[in-house]
Amino acid sequence: MVSKLFIIHGAMLLGAVAAAASAAREVRRRPIKRWRLLAPGLLATFSTTILLAYPDILDLLRTQVWLLGLLAALVGAARGHWMGLDSDHGWRLVRLSRGYDGFVVSLAVALFATIQFILEQKGDDDGPYEPTLEFVMIVASGYLLGRSVVAWFRAGSIHHVDLHEP
Repeated sequence: MVSKLFIIHGAMLLGAVAAAASAAREVRRRPIKRWRLLAPGLLATFSTTILLAYPDILDLLRTQVWLLGLLAALVGAARGHWMGLDSDHGWRLVRLSRGYDGFVVSLAVALFATIQFILEQKGDDDGPYEPTLEFVMIVASGYLLGRSVVAWFRAGSIHHVDLHEP
């Protein structure tokens, strides 16, 4: 029988790995669908929210967490605003000049989610490493969320470049 703890932390790990996989598409410098810009940030934030909410959902009400996430999101928003981006409005495609930062940060989220998952399965859920894991995941997912949202909005407002190849 699969435990509730395994399912919840499995969802956290799956979200983090999916964030890294979606960010990997940005690195290739090939056109991707515009909605895919949102995926790394939303998936990493989903993963971090699960980590913070279980077992005590009231942990989501800590103002320090929101402030830290907001500061990281502002840094990510600045990156999303100034990164090189081409956009094809007709086909809703985008191409990033350099998307390595999103991939590296999402890999960090996946790595720390994996460490947290392993510690939870060993029964060391309230160990000395949990605050550090939470800190890294909050900062990384905040950065990715800010970067993703601003890049998505920006892709809809910059000048059109033909990216679709027949």
